[in-house]
Amino acid sequence: MEIECETEIPEDESLVLLWIQENNAVVKRWKDFKTTRYVQTLKQKLLEWHSELSQLLQKIQGLPSTANSLPLELTVVYNTLLIHINITGGFLCEHQERIKNALYRVLLPRSQGDVRDTTITELWKKVLTAVHPQETYSALNRLAGLQGALWLAENQLEPIINLFHLFNQAPTFSCRKYTLLDLIKAWKVPDQAEEEIHTLQSACHLKDILYTSAAFLQGLASMDAKDFPQAVDLLQEAASSLCTSKILSQIYTCLGWSFYKMAKPQTALQFWKQALSVNFHCLSALYHTSCLYSDMNKLESELEALTLLHTELENYCVDPSSVDAFFLFRTELLLNTSILSHYVHVPNAYEVKYLIANRYLKRNSAEQAAEHYMDLMTALLQGSQPDSIYPSPAPLPRIPLIYLEATTALLETEKFQDAITVSEEVLENLSPITAGLTSMVEAETSQETKSHIEWVNCVLWASTAHFLQGEANGKLGNHKESVTAYTRCINIMTKVQFTDSGSFKACDHIKEHHIFTVLKASAFLGRSHQFLQMGDEKISLMNMRLALQAMQGFPGALFCLIGMLWKTEHKKIVALEFRRWRYQGKMACLLDQYEEMKMELPLHLAVCIQKNFLLEKSLVQELEDYLQNEEKETITNS
Repeated sequence: MEIECETEIPEDESLVLLWIQENNAVVKRWKDFKTTRYVQTLKQKLLEWHSELSQLLQKIQGLPSTANSLPLELTVVYNTLLIHINITGGFLCEHQERIKNALYRVLLPRSQGDVRDTTITELWKKVLTAVHPQETYSALNRLAGLQGALWLAENQLEPIINLFHLFNQAPTFSCRKYTLLDLIKAWKVPDQAEEEIHTLQSACHLKDILYTSAAFLQGLASMDAKDFPQAVDLLQEAASSLCTSKILSQIYTCLGWSFYKMAKPQTALQFWKQALSVNFHCLSALYHTSCLYSDMNKLESELEALTLLHTELENYCVDPSSVDAFFLFRTELLLNTSILSHYVHVPNAYEVKYLIANRYLKRNSAEQAAEHYMDLMTALLQGSQPDSIYPSPAPLPRIPLIYLEATTALLETEKFQDAITVSEEVLENLSPITAGLTSMVEAETSQETKSHIEWVNCVLWASTAHFLQGEANGKLGNHKESVTAYTRCINIMTKVQFTDSGSFKACDHIKEHHIFTVLKASAFLGRSHQFLQMGDEKISLMNMRLALQAMQGFPGALFCLIGMLWKTEHKKIVALEFRRWRYQGKMACLLDQYEEMKMELPLHLAVCIQKNFLLEKSLVQELEDYLQNEEKETITNS
């Protein structure tokens, strides 16, 4: 009589089945959790699942690898890596070691020697040129995708190309017939729909993200190399592939930048608008838009973009529900932020506030400018700027310059006492540097602690603050205080002497020399106005001549001299000179000279000084009438 025996499953096979269930249970919990989109507990859950999968991997690798267990082992390595890459925010050296160890385990059953000294590229070559069951080959495909991503994140393109040549069965390992994008596109990912062992993310998804990342990163490399047509081709490839809304908006931003550099501003604007339509929090697109409007001299549009950018910077906070962290493998994890920083980094809220204030002052909208400057100064006093590891595309100027521009804005809005107060802040802060320095010898000895350029700047800022105080006091009718301020401005400038030799060569400080010259001439002219107001015409005339001495052909002094001579009954002399200037085109020449001069001046001086460079309209009319009457008399007498 035959006895029927129940077929027993071998012990190692039953263990594999049990471990498959453990792996699949973690995958199921992940997929269930994804539907909740409860991102607040995502990291905690990932840590839990990583711990479970790591323990499972330890159990699997505690036994020798077999053909039966390898598909599971490779899949658990893949799933564990996916989770850990998310926890760490990118690839680490230990991820390479885990892949390397997994490849050793694949080769162990058939290896005839120790393969631990073999390089990772040689290991992949040995593994992929061997024959494997379909399930093992499928698991190797997924792990190779992560290997390619790791190399891509490290910008190692050659080993990735070699790896995908193997997958695409290229004739030789060193073949360079296809580009990386061609090879990724040609990668035939095995269908895993019917596989018993589940994965956290499909190989198809892996392939698509790898393609996007490769195109994006190579596009950025072309941008760095200033090959913008090539960059556009690569970035458009990246935009056409799978990516999150954040990455797509960054790709559009980079496309806009490339077209901007190719002198196609309208196309650039279209891409930046697309970036904002995909992700309204793409602040870099807003900032680049404002820069383009600035280049196009569209001040209103620039201000609109900057105002919107400032609002977003002040109110922006990451909405967890909008973060697409539920894709465990995504382009963000491959990008080194420093690569993108030049194209997507934006100024902070303080820096944008300054840009707004500065643009309003340029537009002669002094009320708005003063308001923004005061807000900025208050913010700077209350707290420090946010730290950034990357250089800002629009760093704040030195604090004294901000205060001087604010003073000018307050002067323009006739808030004269406030202007004096703000400029006094500048003088108090600079006094430790400028006080007591009465000669060039002392100035040179100060170089032990301060570069001479820095010292020149400090003297310039201090003298400008005195000049602006002179302007403010003059408007308040405090003529003596105004004269004192102008005198201090002139005196402090004498501490810097620009010569053709020595430490302060004029040729080395052309811009500073120009500003000092204009400022000194303007201070003499301001002092002249105040003496005239006090009825001292002789001293006033002397200061006008000093202004002309400080700067030959200084338009402000020449025009004021005309006005003064006219008022002091030297009308015939003035009329003859005015006629000669008009016929010879000297009036226009002087105004052109001023426009050239203004381009080299800092904004706070250009705004403040420009009014002194023009003849009063009433005086011009009087001169015109006088000349017409003279001509009529000449005709009548003849």
